[in-house]
Amino acid sequence: TLTWSSNGTSCTNSAGEGTGGFATGGIPNGSDQVGPLNAPPNQYNYSVTCTGPGGNASDGHSINISVPTAFITANPDRVATGGDTDVSFSAAQITTSCTVTSSTSGTIWGPTAPTPPLPGFIATTTLQNVSITQGEVTFTITCDGGSVTDTVIVHGDIDVEEF
Repeated sequence: TLTWSSNGTSCTNSAGEGTGGFATGGIPNGSDQVGPLNAPPNQYNYSVTCTGPGGNASDGHSINISVPTAFITANPDRVATGGDTDVSFSAAQITTSCTVTSSTSGTIWGPTAPTPPLPGFIATTTLQNVSITQGEVTFTITCDGGSVTDTVIVHGDIDVEEF
């Protein structure tokens, strides 16, 4: 809900009445429901211009929508079977916790909740020398009960000896 108050005689949505789901109805004091607010876009900007005996005055407000994200990578993503890879991951705007799993080993990190100083943020973390014990291993980061995920596949190549 956006609320405005003015000593002026009338107020309007600076972007045009109804733009962004917001309308003042021309009244100098009031409130209006805005939305729906979905992401993307991640930011909605609202502005009111009021007119009175002394001229015009404007004020605005931005509403930011935070979208939860999680990313996972592996380097290298192709190794000899029995070789190692480094698995890196991060997450942002998470409300509960994240877990990293391997298709061959189950949980390899977590569950871990986001920590201050940035609420909802899991800094980039790298698990080094993760062993690839079979032909293909899938690593997955899962956050907020499964609503936010990302996956990377590491291919373990079978070594072939020449005769």
